[in-house]
Amino acid sequence: MNMHSTLSIVTTTDPQANQLSHLLAALSHLATSLDQCFEVIIVDDLQQWASENPPAADALPGLLIKPILTATREGQLKAIKKGLAQASSPLILTIDPDMHPCASEIPAMMAMVNEVTMAVHAVRSTRSNVSTFRRLASGVVNVLVRMITGLTVKDIGSPVTLFKKEVLAAIPQDASDHQPNLRLKAYLYLGERLACYPLKNAATTKAPSHYDLRQLIMTSWRLLRDAIYLRRNGGAMPQKANPPD
Repeated sequence: MNMHSTLSIVTTTDPQANQLSHLLAALSHLATSLDQCFEVIIVDDLQQWASENPPAADALPGLLIKPILTATREGQLKAIKKGLAQASSPLILTIDPDMHPCASEIPAMMAMVNEVTMAVHAVRSTRSNVSTFRRLASGVVNVLVRMITGLTVKDIGSPVTLFKKEVLAAIPQDASDHQPNLRLKAYLYLGERLACYPLKNAATTKAPSHYDLRQLIMTSWRLLRDAIYLRRNGGAMPQKANPPD
């Protein structure tokens, strides 16, 4: 097996739904079937490993697991950003543990990356794992973000994104203390260099959410606030990204 990491995968712990083990198993199966090695960076944003041991680096074939422990609950966006800083492979994928059914689609996403396309946003075809209210609320937020920014990307809240590592260094830095949503900023920066991929496999069925209603409202507000900020501060309207089929 080629032990040089071809893909870095950044995810978080999942103490309530307990889907992380399924994600790791799916990634291990994929890596071994491709005769490749994946670097898997797991950020313990919910401090699951305060009471249990994280998986060993070589716990599963085809994976090089790198656990990152946090001193406090930092929130998912900060956790993912911390994980991205540790990624060493030329391609990086962000994914939530409950999205493990779509692991088999990672090669199709990787095949879309080329000299022109620097990132691929995965659009969830169905969201049967969440309530009707949450689906409707998410749809409203998506429409507002598209109206504010000019992005044509659907399902902006999807946690599955594949991109070249060089994108992280290329995104312009903010002069102010405000640090907007990194992915939204990257998508605005990339413009036509961003493609969309329609996922064929859905997330796992309904499971307890890590976030209550107040947290979901705050997350939506921050996303809209950052969209407005980026639109006002040099976020020129990008060219259309490739829409999903």
